[in-house]
Amino acid sequence: MNRDQILAQLVDLEKRVSSLEQAMKLQGYVPQETEENVPQAEMSATDKKPATEVPVRKVAIFKQRVKKEESEDLEAAIGGTWLNRIGIVAFLFGVAFFLKYAFDNQWIGPTGRIMIGLLAGIILLTMGEVYQNKNYRIFAQGITGGGITTLYLTAYAALHFYQLIPMEIAFVLMVLITTAAVVLALRYDTLAIAVIGLVGGFGTPLLLASGTGTSNDMFLFTYMTVLNLGILATAYYRKWPLLNYLSLFSTLFIFGGWAAAHYRFNKLWFTQTFLIVYFIIFALVAFVHNIMERKETTNADIVFILATAAAFFGASVANLTQAYPAFMGFFTVLMALFYFALGYVCIKVNDGDRLLILAFWGLALTFVTIAIPLQLKANWITMGWAVEAVILLAAGLSQRNRQVRLFAFVILGIAVFRLLTIDNFNFFLSRGSTFVPFLNLSALAYLTVIATIFASAYLYSLHPDILAEEKTRVNVLVIAGVSLLLVFITREALRYIDYIFMYRDDYRTKHMTSQLTVSVIWTAYSIALITVGIIKKFRAVRLMAIALLGLTIAKVFLIDLSSLQAIYKVISFIFLGVILILVSFMYQKFSHVITGFIGPDKNSREDVL
Repeated sequence: MNRDQILAQLVDLEKRVSSLEQAMKLQGYVPQETEENVPQAEMSATDKKPATEVPVRKVAIFKQRVKKEESEDLEAAIGGTWLNRIGIVAFLFGVAFFLKYAFDNQWIGPTGRIMIGLLAGIILLTMGEVYQNKNYRIFAQGITGGGITTLYLTAYAALHFYQLIPMEIAFVLMVLITTAAVVLALRYDTLAIAVIGLVGGFGTPLLLASGTGTSNDMFLFTYMTVLNLGILATAYYRKWPLLNYLSLFSTLFIFGGWAAAHYRFNKLWFTQTFLIVYFIIFALVAFVHNIMERKETTNADIVFILATAAAFFGASVANLTQAYPAFMGFFTVLMALFYFALGYVCIKVNDGDRLLILAFWGLALTFVTIAIPLQLKANWITMGWAVEAVILLAAGLSQRNRQVRLFAFVILGIAVFRLLTIDNFNFFLSRGSTFVPFLNLSALAYLTVIATIFASAYLYSLHPDILAEEKTRVNVLVIAGVSLLLVFITREALRYIDYIFMYRDDYRTKHMTSQLTVSVIWTAYSIALITVGIIKKFRAVRLMAIALLGLTIAKVFLIDLSSLQAIYKVISFIFLGVILILVSFMYQKFSHVITGFIGPDKNSREDVL
């Protein structure tokens, strides 16, 4: 152990002793440092020797040295790293402005300018290699990045600015420069070179924009494709999330600027083709390193995956909707299939990365959910979501995946919400319309959602172990299904009454008929629920029936009694009274099968619902 390490441990020990003394003082105890507390008999000869004193002065000197080193580290970071980076950026701006200024003033011919750029780039790369070998890593990184960017500027200007070389040669040059950037970044194992090369590569089209309002679309998009392929190659060997994000946002920025200035309807498929190319590249960038190296996916990877999917989907919808509005749902399903396929590949290659698999399949399910309203209309959207939910639940139960089951519940909840809100906007019939109760599109939507809810509860019964863990969800399903069925029956009855009185201006009779119908339906539904609850030993269903009876009693006495005519009151009260007496009789007759009267039945399902 060297001297500096010993001093460091002494400083740490001093801090610990100081904190212990402070804690003891807070508790009212102050140790007395006297020899009286130590029995003389227990003192050995070695104890009587003077202890080695702590070199307090050396500790203080070491503290000053630590502070000085921290200050020197900051100074070194600014002087050695950041000034290098800023200097390279300033130099590159100068090169770009020089090329443009020289062109405007006709100092040097176009060929001479390009040759100067190539020579400068090669010299910078050579200097970077020399200083890298001399162990000036930070300086060499900046010089190398500057050389790469200078070559990008030169090649881009040779084609787009001066038209000195054909596009094929420019493309080859871009491939060579990108390959060099990737190889050097990997060889030196430094993110800085990759970032500088990326910034220079994507900044080149912006710095050398002609300002004439014209653009070489094919070259610009091919150029960005080559850059992004270089990012993909880098991502294969190194996990550098910053580089991935910079590439994605740079591509979006340049693409967005191009679209705002140069997009035309006749460029639709040209644009979509390159969008697909970029999407595939970035979809692979997000996980290729993790798959190849069998590493765990991080939250930063998940955010990148989501950002890529959202960017491509948004740009594609904006590009395709005007021309193909009827096929947007189909396009969204294709995206879902793509992410399902990626999830399947991950299972085959690295099934231990559950987070990545869940992310891909979660995106797939999300796109399926989005596809339904894009492709379907009105009530069919609700039915599509409900069917999707029960399919997801079946998959989640069979694969024993809690997240998929939760997603199924969310989708089913959205379907129920839409059914009770948006789909209810057409409750009142317009004059002249026809209506057949229980045989209409709205009724089909209700029946589909109700059927999927009860089907979901039944699926749980096929998996008793999961049912035992998630019985609350099953109770919610049963209660939701029973409640929704009551809403559906009541709704259809009221809509039929509305249809009957469509051409009659007898509002009072319509109102009394509606109120009496609701009371009768609720009362009859209550007795049906109690019957089912007794036969199937579903306590939750019986409690719902009692609650509904209580609500019906309140309605009859508070609303029907004051608003109905005599004949309606007679029917309402007699029917309610008969049902209540019948319910009471059923509870007495079947008390031996109802938990709470004589104890639970061993075969009862009271513990489930």
